[in-house]
Amino acid sequence: MKKLISYIIGAFLLIMSFSSFGENAYLNFALFFVAGLMCFPVVLDKINNNFISKYYIPIVVFLFILGANLNKSDVKEEDVKKNEVVNKDKVDENVKKEQASNQLKKTLQKEISFIDEPFDETKYRGSIEKLQIEKLVFQLWANNIDAGGKSEDIEIKKLSEILKKKVIQRQIKEFPKMREYYGKYLAEKLWENNIYVSTQGKSDQIINLTGGLFANNKNIKEFQETLNAGLNEFRFKEVRFRWYENAEQYTFYKLETPSDNVLLK
Repeated sequence: MKKLISYIIGAFLLIMSFSSFGENAYLNFALFFVAGLMCFPVVLDKINNNFISKYYIPIVVFLFILGANLNKSDVKEEDVKKNEVVNKDKVDENVKKEQASNQLKKTLQKEISFIDEPFDETKYRGSIEKLQIEKLVFQLWANNIDAGGKSEDIEIKKLSEILKKKVIQRQIKEFPKMREYYGKYLAEKLWENNIYVSTQGKSDQIINLTGGLFANNKNIKEFQETLNAGLNEFRFKEVRFRWYENAEQYTFYKLETPSDNVLLK
């Protein structure tokens, strides 16, 4: 019975030795392996050493404890390395956040300084493409304002609010001019088709299209579908179709567009 128990313990230690085998764990392997072999009576019979034969049980226990402690040390070292990697990633992430925050702050300060300068609207006239570039400028401002509003930095939030007020003031001035120019551009394009275009109402939010072509409802629908994107882009509120000038009756479409004081999304 005693020999059977020794074999079982020896087999257990040998299994532990192979399970602990790996990079930086060779000593663990050796300690468990030797301890396991010493549990086998066959091996002890061949060891010609009275001390080992007499005290093999304390030696096995000592080797086991030493190997187990080394294994714990390896685990702790691995945990330390993992923690170092995690901490480094956190530091890198914090550095990136700080850099992004500083860059956003500089951008907001720069945009506030730029918007305070005299505005030359002529560089955004001459074509629909140039008109859309002006709209893109408002879009970029809106993006920066949105980013600043989400920041946890109090100074950035304040800069964002300052820029927001200035951009809204600029939009209220510029969108009516953009609609007026859009109407003139459309009038030039449609003139050869005997279609006349004008804008009217508060802030030029209504656009009129007049021509014999619009005696046909199908033509009205097709024109509305074609122009719809541009009319929404420049925030017209209504489009009216007449088939002759000064006609009291006309076909109209209401457009659900944001007010000029609403930032672009």
